[in-house]
Amino acid sequence: MFREGTPIIRRLTGLDERRSRQLVGGLLKQTGDNCPIVWNAISSADELCPADPVGWLYAAAKPKKKRGLDMAALRRHFGCEDVVLPP
Repeated sequence: MFREGTPIIRRLTGLDERRSRQLVGGLLKQTGDNCPIVWNAISSADELCPADPVGWLYAAAKPKKKRGLDMAALRRHFGCEDVVLPP
């Protein structure tokens, strides 16, 4: 990730080597070391050339919220934890 992504980030942002590597590390930390998400963000930024590449990268690598219902939370909320739902 650092070998491939750092040169792209340097070109997009104008940051030096050290700061570019820190940015890659920050993106990896934000995603829980999910390299495919970080690489997708970096390669997409390389294609799109956003006006604010650093902000764009962090937004693009932001973990997505889970969608769907949390049935256990709904049962707790409505006070019906004892209700057994059919599968």
